[in-house]
Amino acid sequence: MNTNQVALGKGARRAGLTAAALGFFLVTPWSQAQVTLDAIVTLRPDAVRYDLTVHNATAEDLVLISLLDGPLGDARIGMTLSVPAGFLDNYDPGLGIVDFLGDSEVFGAGTTLTGFSFETSAMAGPGFEFFEALSTQGTLLRGDLNITVVPESGTVLASLVLLGGVVGQTIRRRRMPISVR
Repeated sequence: MNTNQVALGKGARRAGLTAAALGFFLVTPWSQAQVTLDAIVTLRPDAVRYDLTVHNATAEDLVLISLLDGPLGDARIGMTLSVPAGFLDNYDPGLGIVDFLGDSEVFGAGTTLTGFSFETSAMAGPGFEFFEALSTQGTLLRGDLNITVVPESGTVLASLVLLGGVVGQTIRRRRMPISVR
């Protein structure tokens, strides 16, 4: 076998692998942007709380929503998962995946559902940015979480007190005669 045949063999192998991967994604039915997941993220001193709202704008009912990129081994997530009646929750600490599953209810076509929440010990950083949803017809939908960060009310109050102190000190210094400073 000469070098031209080896180079051609490697190129053909790469093309075959690329075609197989492309074929997999083309065969698997999936869609994006028809399901949105809004997350209100509350920063607390010891945890981060996620309150989720699911908007299903598809014509199909959904049975599963999975957050795919959570922290590994976070016991707090499993202890604080909360779902509305008719749904189940699951956290896989080995994979960092949080699941919300329809039990006696589904994420109905054209509906908006709230009441999905959990807390994580993992502080600021990447995580909980991507999700997948599975319809009753087997369609896989993918998307990004729409995240709105809200500081804890105690943090806001402390910031306002600090800001008031700085403003008060500035006003006081401006009123003092130059000779006293």
